[in-house]
Amino acid sequence: MYNVLILDDEEPLREAIRILGDWEGLGIGTIHEATDGEEGLALLREHRIDLAMIDMKMPGMDGSEFLRRLEKDYPDVLSVVISGYNDFEYTRQAIRSRALDYLLKPVNRHGLNDVLRRAVEELDLRRRKAEEKISRGRALNVSLPKLRENVYLSMIRRSFHPNREADTLAMIGAGGGEARLYGAVSLRLLNLDRVRRGRFYGDTGLLHAAIANVIRDCAPEGMESFGFADPAADREMIAVCACRTDSGGEASAELRVEAYLCELLPTLERLFGLRAAAGYGPLSASLGRLADSYEEARAAAGRLNLLRIDGPVLAGPGGTGELPLRRAGEGAQPPGRLPAAAARHGAKPDAAAFAAALARIAAAAQSGAHAQALRIAEDALAELKAPGFLALGDAQRLLAEAEAVLGRGADGEPVGGSDPAHGAPAGQAEGRSAWQDSAPEDAEAGDLADAAQWERRMLDAVERCCRHARRADRTGASFHISDIRAYIDRHYFEEIKISMFTEKYFLSREYLMKLFKQEYGVGIHEYTQKLRMEKARVLLGEEGLKIQEISDMLGYNDKNYFSKAFRNYFGVSPSEYRSGVRVWIGGRN
Repeated sequence: MYNVLILDDEEPLREAIRILGDWEGLGIGTIHEATDGEEGLALLREHRIDLAMIDMKMPGMDGSEFLRRLEKDYPDVLSVVISGYNDFEYTRQAIRSRALDYLLKPVNRHGLNDVLRRAVEELDLRRRKAEEKISRGRALNVSLPKLRENVYLSMIRRSFHPNREADTLAMIGAGGGEARLYGAVSLRLLNLDRVRRGRFYGDTGLLHAAIANVIRDCAPEGMESFGFADPAADREMIAVCACRTDSGGEASAELRVEAYLCELLPTLERLFGLRAAAGYGPLSASLGRLADSYEEARAAAGRLNLLRIDGPVLAGPGGTGELPLRRAGEGAQPPGRLPAAAARHGAKPDAAAFAAALARIAAAAQSGAHAQALRIAEDALAELKAPGFLALGDAQRLLAEAEAVLGRGADGEPVGGSDPAHGAPAGQAEGRSAWQDSAPEDAEAGDLADAAQWERRMLDAVERCCRHARRADRTGASFHISDIRAYIDRHYFEEIKISMFTEKYFLSREYLMKLFKQEYGVGIHEYTQKLRMEKARVLLGEEGLKIQEISDMLGYNDKNYFSKAFRNYFGVSPSEYRSGVRVWIGGRN
């Protein structure tokens, strides 16, 4: 519905227009009236007016002056000029002001409705164009980030030629225009699995989108930063930084990138608990050099010393030094170049010696000397850590090599045997190795947040190799029921399945449960529940912890389920317990 303003100092004319106009049929809802120009302007300020019908001869502000004000302040309002004088000057003013038409008094029904019909057609056309523009804008807003991601990714892969794609660059806001320096950042997500499971419901895409938003929002004034996931590696985010050069040159821009990363990395840890390491490449005014910048950024991130990663760190191009940041919660370092930590220059790990150690580990595992296999592994890890420097990239490579070699066993075949019909491990789907199938259900299996986790994953690989060797020859292994209790004590916050132990020790479910109850007086599930509840009591004494956080720490996915379990065990809810209610169960307060 459209709104009309009738501006005339004569009441009879206004009444005639109201009576003669086919308002409802033309879709015109509200008709406002004013007797002079000032009153008309006041109505324009208060209401949305689509069409103004203006008498040219009025006391005070006449129609000519009103048209000039209308054109200046309300250019979207259509106008129709009405006058009792067949005067060329009025006609000329109407033409200057781009009035839709010019009507002479007395106004007749046919002439009035013909003008109104054309006015509505023009308003309909404007509305359709505006809606199409909004629709195109929405579509562009949805598709533009993906287009920008594809363009930058193509540059990094050296398949995009900026000089031949000027229009595409203009569309994504890159190239041309104001002078900028472009550089790439490689962001390694060290504990992606933990964060993805704990904060993002296992949705990697959702996590990547959240990180991309923070990458954008942390950019300081004078810089734009666009982040996206590397499709070939979900543990890496790439950021393209564009720095204006209006304040300083390349050195100043590099300082801004460092200061930006000093803000970004602690922010990711504070918001999501995400630990990250970053490398950044050199800046250049040419987008054609973006691939070089990315390759140096990736190499810089790979040179970071895993043995010193205890919080967010970053590294720049051309060196092995690190720029350490304070842990989240302590605030970022002040802007400016940070003093590089004393670079620990260690020789690259001896690949041949490590390969030989892996072969000895696999051989010991296959021969049943499992303790020896672990000792060889521990000695090899100690030798790798002895120089005090182990590059993140080398650590990742060595871990992948260990998991691959120990997954094949000493003879080069997948541990656990294979199905001759398909070449896959017996009982497994084609293409899935026994190594993969036997790995524990660890939602953080791919994380590498620090040296301790790297070493633990190395030793886990050795233990899995030994476990497969025991299964292959069916000789079993030394076993005591306390092994199961020790595992529960360490992993009570995870899902404990009895099948984990029956498969590991080749014992029946009934026998294991009976043995455990004979030794400890309770079943495996009851023991796990008891341990969780005792831990819950301790954690509830920590005032800074929310009940939701305690629930998560104890492995409950649902806070309500945790509260119900706590009430069933202690007779009061967690909130009541925290508020001072105490109960006696089995003589314990």
